[in-house]
Amino acid sequence: MSRTVIARVIRAFHQVHPETELDLMKLFEVETAVAALRSGAIDAAFRPVAMPGRPIPEDIAGVRVLDEPLHLLTGPAHALTAARSVTPAQLVGHGLRRIPVTGPTPVYPHSLLWHRDIRNPALAALRDHLAATKTGHDRPGTWTPNWVSRT
Repeated sequence: MSRTVIARVIRAFHQVHPETELDLMKLFEVETAVAALRSGAIDAAFRPVAMPGRPIPEDIAGVRVLDEPLHLLTGPAHALTAARSVTPAQLVGHGLRRIPVTGPTPVYPHSLLWHRDIRNPALAALRDHLAATKTGHDRPGTWTPNWVSRT
């Protein structure tokens, strides 16, 4: 997963709310993020939700906040290197390089998760900021996996 989109969202939030102290960390597994939310070690996490076999526990809340378009990564000698964009059908049988995938554009859905009992004003401000500055999801021309929560 690219952290570029999340970094831009957090930077934009902090520019609007510079008084909010932010400590960022990477938690690779959803189970680790849920445990950190439950323990109070973190107030929020960006994760894909509703993956098959990995439901979000009842005590954890979440809202889908943005979709990140996926790109293709290829080597310099790859047949698709010169392409400005590619369709999923064109990818069959090929290796990798970063090129936008279009027709449709697959997206990586990011959701913000938090413990339902947290009443942190900074978390509320982040949630309000994300709601007001939605990058949108389910846009025309995009494709989202069917396991994605539509909230």
